[in-house]
Amino acid sequence: MSMNDAELAAHLAEVAGKLLIEVRASGMLSLKALGKAGDATANQFLVHALREQRPDDGLLSEEEKDNPVRLEKSRVWIVDPVDSPGVVDRAQGLGDVAAVVQLLDRHNRDCKAIAARLGVPHLTVPDAVPGSPFEVVRVVHWPKWAENGLWWPAQRALVIPEAVGTAPLFTLGKGPVGVHAMLRPVPPRKALRGFAPEHLLVGHGPTVEGDAARDGLRRALDGARRDLPRLFVELPKVLRSAR
Repeated sequence: MSMNDAELAAHLAEVAGKLLIEVRASGMLSLKALGKAGDATANQFLVHALREQRPDDGLLSEEEKDNPVRLEKSRVWIVDPVDSPGVVDRAQGLGDVAAVVQLLDRHNRDCKAIAARLGVPHLTVPDAVPGSPFEVVRVVHWPKWAENGLWWPAQRALVIPEAVGTAPLFTLGKGPVGVHAMLRPVPPRKALRGFAPEHLLVGHGPTVEGDAARDGLRRALDGARRDLPRLFVELPKVLRSAR
């Protein structure tokens, strides 16, 4: 079957949609398990189909450079760091490091090693961060996906490592903020809808501020499921731009 990119994207969207409907219609899964199974099924189909139909195209990795979090306080909390040259020196230059906070269970990255090197606690998806200005937000808690965020009320700053992002694979060219592809069928609206951040810091993509943060987050959550077909339409473009 020979298709151009637009035809392939439309066909993949149609088939993936049918797969999701079939998973839901099975009646065999609870809500949380249903979301996980649907995400996994659609994802596996898309990955294998794209590799088969476009073997010369790459798949965009979720790993991107972290953005530095500049805190005004004398103590610094390092969130989900990557142990690249200069990271520790830059953090220490901001103040005394209080702890390393890992907000996503499956992305250990280099948190443990950095915490050990600095001689500070390593907090893994914590329920609270004592002695900090942060409130912990439970974002996603599924089997093999435990993710928390941080809310800093005084600065109206929200830190989300994975569920939402500002990188192209999240936004798909529509708005400043987007929901993770695997969460689009079941976006974390209940967890995040109550926040209107002035600063939105994410693990994938640059920080956004002001209206881009407030309205961007709201629109991303509200349109995540409705815009699911856009993921399949825009996916080939994103993949090609990442080559």
